[in-house]
Amino acid sequence: MRRLTIPDPILSRSKAARGLAAVLALLVLLPVLLRLIGLPSRKQAYLTMEDESGPVGNMVHTIFDESGDVDVLFLGTSPTMHAIAWTDMERDLSQELGRPVRVRVLAMSWGGYDLDYFMLRDYLQSHHPSLVVLEAPHENTMYTSPHQTMHQWLRFGDYPDAVTQLPLRYQAQIYAEEVIGGPRQLLNLLRSNGLKPGEEDPEAYYRYVHRLWFHNLNDPSYIPSQAFQAVDFQTVSLSTHVAETIGDPNVQLVQSWDSGYSAAFLRLIGQIASQQKLRLICAHYPYSTEFGEYTIPAYCHLDKLLGQDCPLIGPPSGEVFGKVGRAAYNAYFGDWAHLNSNGVRVFDRVLEGQLLPFLDGTREQTQPISKESVALQSVDSMPQNFRSSLSVVRPPAPNLTPPRERSVSLRTGRGG
Repeated sequence: MRRLTIPDPILSRSKAARGLAAVLALLVLLPVLLRLIGLPSRKQAYLTMEDESGPVGNMVHTIFDESGDVDVLFLGTSPTMHAIAWTDMERDLSQELGRPVRVRVLAMSWGGYDLDYFMLRDYLQSHHPSLVVLEAPHENTMYTSPHQTMHQWLRFGDYPDAVTQLPLRYQAQIYAEEVIGGPRQLLNLLRSNGLKPGEEDPEAYYRYVHRLWFHNLNDPSYIPSQAFQAVDFQTVSLSTHVAETIGDPNVQLVQSWDSGYSAAFLRLIGQIASQQKLRLICAHYPYSTEFGEYTIPAYCHLDKLLGQDCPLIGPPSGEVFGKVGRAAYNAYFGDWAHLNSNGVRVFDRVLEGQLLPFLDGTREQTQPISKESVALQSVDSMPQNFRSSLSVVRPPAPNLTPPRERSVSLRTGRGG
C-alpha cells in the first residue's frame, strides 16, 4: 500500500522565507545592479515621469534637445511654472533691449529643491545661462524628504559627487527612492520612451497651466462652476526695486529653515552656481495668503545657504496688486499658491522691469552688496527707453462675491 508523504510545514515555511528574502534582496540591490549593467540616458529617466508631474516633454526638450544658451533660466516648482509666461517675457525683454532675449523655465509640480538641483546639473551639461532665477524658499517648498517623483527620475550613481555630500540619513532616503524606482528603470532599460508629437512645444507647457490660469480663487469649485472673469485692466505706473534678501527693509524673516533636507540641496545649488560661475538670483512669487502684505516673507538666510549674495526679485503682494479688497485680490489667483492669467499679466510685467538691470549690464555681477546700506533699484535708475514704457497693468477693484473659505493642498496633481 502506497504511503502518502505530508510536507513538513516548518520546511515549507523555511523555503518560502528564503525565496521571499531572495526577492527582497534582489529588489534592494537592483539599483546597484542596473548601474553595473548600464542605464539609459538621463533623458530617458525623465521621460518615465508621469504627466501629472508637469510639462515633462517641454522640460526634457529644454534640457537635452535645445541648442544654444539662454539669457534667463527660471528654476523652481509649480508657483514658478504658473507665474512665468516665458514666451511673452521673451518678446517684451527683446523689445526693451533691442536684441533677441531667450527665456526658459525648468519647473515641475510639488515642492523640493532636489529636483531643481538635478535639472540644473543636467541643463549645465550642454548650456550656460546668463542668469538663473531660483524660486525663493517658502514653507510649502522646503520639504523634509525627497521629491515625491524622485523614484521616477533618479538612479543610483547619478551625480555621486553631490549625493555623497549629504548626511547619511538623506543618502538613505534617496537610496530608498531608487529602490522603489528600480523596476521602473529596469523596464526603461528594456523599452525606451520618446516624446509625443508636440509635447516639446510651448503650447504643451501652457496646456498644463491652463486649468489654474483660467480659474478664479473666488470660485470654490474647479469645474469651474462660474465662467472665468478676466479683470478689466487699466494702466498705472509702479516703482520697482530689487531687494537684497535678509537685511533689506522689504524682506521679513518669518522662519529660519537653514538646515534640513531642502536646505542641503540649496547649498548644492549655490555650490554648482559658484563652480560654473553662474549669476544666481531668487524670485518671490505671490501666494494668496499674503493678502495686504508689503514685505516679502523669507524662510531662510539665502545668502548663507547659497554661499553668495542673492538679490531677490518679485515685490511684495501688496505692492504688486495694490490696496484692493480680498475678493479683488483673489481674482489674481487660480488657487492659494498659484497665480492665474490675471495675476501673471501684472506680475510678469513687474518682473521684467526688475530683470532688465541684470541683462543690460547696469547691475554689475561683481558689485559687492552692502548689508548695512542696501541700494534699491528704482525706475528712475533704469535706462530711459525702458522707463518710458514701464507701465504695469493693475486692475480696478471688480465687484466680486467674497470667497468661501477652503483648504487647498499644494500636492494637487495636474496643474498643482
